[in-house]
Amino acid sequence: MFEDFINLKGAFSEEDNISIIYYDGITERKLSWNSVMSASFQVSQIFKENNLPNLVNVDPVKNNLELLTSLIYGINLSGRAWCSISNPSLNCATVYDYPITNKDLEMEILGIRLYITITANKSNCKSYENIAYVVSTSGTTGKSKIVHVTYNSILPNIKDLKSIYNVTGKDVIFLAAPLSFDPAAVDIYLSLYTKSTLIILPEIIKLNPSQLVQILFQKYGTSIIQCTPSLFLSFPETVLTSLVFFDKTTLRILALGGEAFPSFDFMRFGSIQEGRVSVFNLYGITEMSCWASIEKLCFESGQREVKRGKLHNEVSLGKGLSETSLRLRDNTGEEIFHGFGEIFIESANRLCYVDDEDVEEVPSSRATGDVGELINGKLYFRGRNDEIIKRFGRKVSITKLESLALETGLVQFAVGLIYGGKLYLLINENTEKKEFMRILLGKLDSYHVPDHVLQLRNFPRTAHGKLDMKALHKVIESQKNLVVPSSDELKSFLQTHWCLYSRNDIPPKMEDNFILVGGNSISCIQLATVAEEFIGQPCPEFLDILMNKSFEDILDYLALILKDISDSNKPAISTYQTNLLPSPRERQFLELFRSKNDCAIFDENYSDGSLVIMEEWSCNMNKCVDASPLLVKTHENYPVIFIGSHSKEFSAINGLTGEKLWTTNLGGRIESSAAISKCGKIIYIGCYDGNLYAISSINGSILWEFKTDGEIKSSPFVSNCGKSVFFGSHDKYLYSVCTKFGKLKWKVKYGNGSVFSSPAATCDGALLFSGSLDGTVSCINSEGEKWKKKLGNPIFSSPLPFDDVVVFGCVDGCIYGFDFAGNEVFKFFASGPIFSSFCLTTNSPRKILFGSHDFHLYCIKPEGSQVWKHRFNSPIYSTPFAFKLGSRELTAAVSTSGELRLLNANSGDCLATYSLSGEVFSSPVVWANKIFVGCRNNMVYCLSIKGTESLHPLKGLFLAAGLLLTVIIIFIICQFLCSKTNEIPRVRTINRQRAEIYVTDNSAFVFKDPPPPYSVIIDVPPPAYDSIDIDNYSNLLPKKIDLQTKMGI
Repeated sequence: MFEDFINLKGAFSEEDNISIIYYDGITERKLSWNSVMSASFQVSQIFKENNLPNLVNVDPVKNNLELLTSLIYGINLSGRAWCSISNPSLNCATVYDYPITNKDLEMEILGIRLYITITANKSNCKSYENIAYVVSTSGTTGKSKIVHVTYNSILPNIKDLKSIYNVTGKDVIFLAAPLSFDPAAVDIYLSLYTKSTLIILPEIIKLNPSQLVQILFQKYGTSIIQCTPSLFLSFPETVLTSLVFFDKTTLRILALGGEAFPSFDFMRFGSIQEGRVSVFNLYGITEMSCWASIEKLCFESGQREVKRGKLHNEVSLGKGLSETSLRLRDNTGEEIFHGFGEIFIESANRLCYVDDEDVEEVPSSRATGDVGELINGKLYFRGRNDEIIKRFGRKVSITKLESLALETGLVQFAVGLIYGGKLYLLINENTEKKEFMRILLGKLDSYHVPDHVLQLRNFPRTAHGKLDMKALHKVIESQKNLVVPSSDELKSFLQTHWCLYSRNDIPPKMEDNFILVGGNSISCIQLATVAEEFIGQPCPEFLDILMNKSFEDILDYLALILKDISDSNKPAISTYQTNLLPSPRERQFLELFRSKNDCAIFDENYSDGSLVIMEEWSCNMNKCVDASPLLVKTHENYPVIFIGSHSKEFSAINGLTGEKLWTTNLGGRIESSAAISKCGKIIYIGCYDGNLYAISSINGSILWEFKTDGEIKSSPFVSNCGKSVFFGSHDKYLYSVCTKFGKLKWKVKYGNGSVFSSPAATCDGALLFSGSLDGTVSCINSEGEKWKKKLGNPIFSSPLPFDDVVVFGCVDGCIYGFDFAGNEVFKFFASGPIFSSFCLTTNSPRKILFGSHDFHLYCIKPEGSQVWKHRFNSPIYSTPFAFKLGSRELTAAVSTSGELRLLNANSGDCLATYSLSGEVFSSPVVWANKIFVGCRNNMVYCLSIKGTESLHPLKGLFLAAGLLLTVIIIFIICQFLCSKTNEIPRVRTINRQRAEIYVTDNSAFVFKDPPPPYSVIIDVPPPAYDSIDIDNYSNLLPKKIDLQTKMGI
């Protein structure tokens, strides 16, 4: 049936129009019709040849969305069905567009590598025939259900809509819905059936209405949009006026469905009144996917009928589409032809299978759960069954309340909810509430008057584009009974959202810190955003206080904001001396031993072979290690790692063995990474106790400490002559301190946020750059502040100055490039917040590497264009490290889940992976063939990079033979030592010294772990071995025998 539908004989077109356009805001990818069809046939052939399951999940395909249509067409052509469901409990094959370790099959489509796994989660899954796709219901009206959609159900929709919309190959259709929502299938199949162009955009763009509209209409001339009313009405009115409903609009068809049709307010636009844009109301249920009826609107009908003194300006559900009819039934199931009842959708052929329904028992009539009203032969939607409630002994319709609120003409959104036994009405924030209530009360009977009317800036939507009722319940919980926030209401709001975003059900105590009770950087940003919406004005210091101070401090700050204090935004520069930077002799800044020149490996064996990563050692730091290693190469040419942890320990570690050389306990947790003086004798490290410490690199003794008024998480930066160290503090100041005596040279406050990131300077030291958590970035020279800019979102990432450009990363996902005069030269948008700092590749022309919370590692050119991006399995907070391995240019990067990857720095291809057993915020450092990185499982790791294919073909055989010979020799020696007894040697762990006792008839061999340079023989009867305490035999130590030498080990 599917083959007949798409007319395989005419599959390839001589005109070869553009079939798919994918645009992520930066990169555009276009696929011609013939390319899509060719790829579809290739997918079909691969699936048939490999006998894959009858259901294929395409949900993990996120990076190459232009492939989705070819995959879907190919899956259907192979006789299989597709789905887009996270963690489906079904037998299926799953397609990934990024490398995975447990793949069962690989294939390459249109030059992109795809990976397939096969899962069998349920052995008793029912198998149905003639299935096009499988989808889950949204769950907004109850428990989510799995629906197997047949071709008989969906294809009549496509043929109807082609005719009704008069779709041709010249049309441009926007794929508005996610694949998990069945209207997406309509858009995809309609573009296939008509050979029109399908526009595919990532979800991040759909969340920005202004950018979305510009792309759809200014860039691509979209002519057909099918979406939910909630999504469409999220567009600002100014955008609708200037870009959608204007004289030269490209839009022909606007079809709204999935929710109640909105008010006629937008019908005033001239392009609708004059018929250039046709507007449709679609109605349907997923259980009979997708649409059941359609109604075309005419402008005149918007003012058409007055009944019982009230304006009925809602839109009817229209006529049933092919092979479909709508019925209204009462509580007994009898059909009614006037008044109220439940809507049923009926069809003899458009059957779908819900959950595990038997084929023979599939009903031809489905109850929708929706209430309808028949008036003069027309059926109108009146809400859900569960939206008809009893109030004061009378039935009250929430849908009627919403409809009458929209009739006032003063609101664009109106949502009614019952919560805690109260009736709430939620409306737009920009509504004149007093005038609205005056008009509304004139329309309502006393039973429909809401208990509370709340104004919202944004109405949350689900992934399907519908209103998120659960999220609205949470909003009401935080704002109920709210008119003007009082101190109690403020505290209640903050407590609710504190628990929500920290994922902690325990209400906060006044002394609690958000990070310590479970929050993280992302949830801090989310809570800060919600708080600003609640307060109604910017709260520039909120994020800083939230991360570093107590619940009580946050309450005090928001209370001050509510009182509108006049000095809340006075970023002033104050200094202790006018000379902000060191003298010209000090303007050469130290390039730390992380220098990329130290990282080249001149081993030709690494040039061509594949690579593996293996653990060499790990060192326990007793609490989470978020700091990044400082690697210093000694005169003996071996590395020493300097690093601290949340245990307050700061240690020097032998980079070859993992042995701690010394450990110093500081006054607080350590998140800052260390810096080293030019002479190599002094280490500088910031601490949560507000001190910058100068520590001897030789023995760990504290040489001096400099006190600030806030935690120091910023990593210090040392001048080339070693006379100045620069760092930021959470007291909002940037400091310069004398490296020799720890005396203040100057401090400067350039914004109202803490300085989390590390400062950086130009190569000649003439300019110093820094960023703060209120979004302020600054450039300082010897005369003071040269320039500063407010980027509007927090800066966690450290700046990168190189050549004549300085680069800043922001949590809004934007990379800003400025010249040294402060002029913006480029912007680059990632799809998620930026916490990672930047790294430059080693070869010329050098490129910029950084990670993002969107799971990707990016490589961009200095002018801001993308070279490549590589998807990890989780966000990337740490900074990548670029280095050379033989002739290859590589980068090491690690995600928050602990997955470390080696990538080709030129292409982004993954060459090797290694999984650490904990979260990682520490940045990797590479020396020779060793990678050093901290982990939140309390460990610092040393990983080695090994070549595999470059090894001599017999080397592995020789190693195995040598190992076997060693085992045989040890076995013979042990047999000899035990030859005087029939008892087999036993191994015991004694006390906490983990000594191993090898017991014979009259003696025990004792080995301490870790082994000292000797072991001890103790004369003791065999029955006593279970109770041996090594300390009781300390007097025997002078009688030691070097058993390691004796045994040859």
